Amino acid sequence: FAYGQTGTGKTHTMFGPSESLSSPTPHTEWGLLPRIVDATLNHIAAHPEKSFQLSISAIDLYLWAAWDLVRCSWERS
Repeated sequence: FAYGQTGTGKTHTMFGPSESLSSPTPHTEWGLLPRIVDATLNHIAAHPEKSFQLSISAIDLYLWAAWDLVRCSWERS
């Protein structure tokens, strides 16, 4: 959850600098979201005997309205 005025660093906190996002391996400047995704996918890879279903969404709350920015689902059996 990130809240604040424009230009206060919400996007930087969630994603990190844009240069770090092109790194295929963990980067020291990754934000929260890339770190969480990397850790989750590593956990799944470490447990091939289990079945997982992942979903992600991004909601923008602005002027009393909610906007679903991304909705995707990935399933592995």
